[in-house]
Amino acid sequence: MRKKKGNITDIPFVVVTLFIIGVVAVLSMFIMNRINTTFNESETLSAEGQNITDTYTAKHVNLWDGIFLVLLVTLMLSVLISAYFIDTHPAFFIVAIVLLIAFGIFFNVMEGTYDMFVTGSEDISTEANKFTIIPYVMQHFTTMMILFGILVAIVMYAKHQSGGGMI
Repeated sequence: MRKKKGNITDIPFVVVTLFIIGVVAVLSMFIMNRINTTFNESETLSAEGQNITDTYTAKHVNLWDGIFLVLLVTLMLSVLISAYFIDTHPAFFIVAIVLLIAFGIFFNVMEGTYDMFVTGSEDISTEANKFTIIPYVMQHFTTMMILFGILVAIVMYAKHQSGGGMI
């Protein structure tokens, strides 16, 4: 694990991480709105306390959208950069494409699972629609990840045999 370099099999790690962050963001928004509603209806909480929860709830969507975008870009860049440093023979490109097709099925399942999660409840659907980046990425998850996988395969296999750089 010490000298591990990225490869095509790192893509499911990226997919699962993004899926979990997307679900956690939507659930946390759902919970935050419930807490905020309860606090605003409470007569024991001061106006200052209600303002604090209102402010945090208003910032919650942008915070999670930003976290998701930073993770998306960071994970993709790290896999691409580490994939560049792998010495592979171009004959294994076919194996990478076959793996990518199998991963495509997995990506489609993750996309469908997120869609069922979001549309399964009207309350959760309402909260999910407040986000901009997360729903867009999750609706186009399969396409984005397959394109990303092709890019990783190209980066891995489009180097000179001598390691002198890209073709």
